[in-house]
Amino acid sequence: MKHKLIFLLKKRKLKLILLILIMVNVISCSSSFLKKDKSQEPSPLIDISPKVKLTKLWSKNFKHGLGKLKNQLPLGFDESNVYIASDQGLVEKYNFKGKLIWSKKINQLSTGVGVGEANLAVVSKEGDLILFEKIKGEEIWRENLSAEVLVAPKISKNILVVQTYDGRLIGLDILDGKQLWVHTVDVPV
Repeated sequence: MKHKLIFLLKKRKLKLILLILIMVNVISCSSSFLKKDKSQEPSPLIDISPKVKLTKLWSKNFKHGLGKLKNQLPLGFDESNVYIASDQGLVEKYNFKGKLIWSKKINQLSTGVGVGEANLAVVSKEGDLILFEKIKGEEIWRENLSAEVLVAPKISKNILVVQTYDGRLIGLDILDGKQLWVHTVDVPV
């Protein structure tokens, strides 16, 4: 009986010491109990005077720009034109004065426009990579990638590069769409 009583007293002392240590730790780690933390407050705003005044030359309300998922496909640019694609499959070319040069309707798209020197490319939701020439918007070739593409293709010199959802980075010949190389990485689960 005496041993049990000593054991219970030691157990209570141990619990009390442990409780005190936890409380001291919580109080010492939290400075908000002692003073207000000003490190999270925003800096005051200062007045600025812009050095350049922007002038709106033109705008276009692209009615097909948003799909059911409300995804906006990025624009493509070159030195004198803007290329617009919608997820509904409309691809259009405008000059920098806002004049429509050409418009093409194709399958639903999953990416924006990738622009090169003489060509532009888009990818359909079915995985078709489509290459157009820039002057009249005529389709040059179409190649099925058998995978979804989520970012606009990139074009440099004579190579068109796409990144697929399944972890492949594919380089294709701009002239005929034949695969030049592929780099595959494991996709996280």
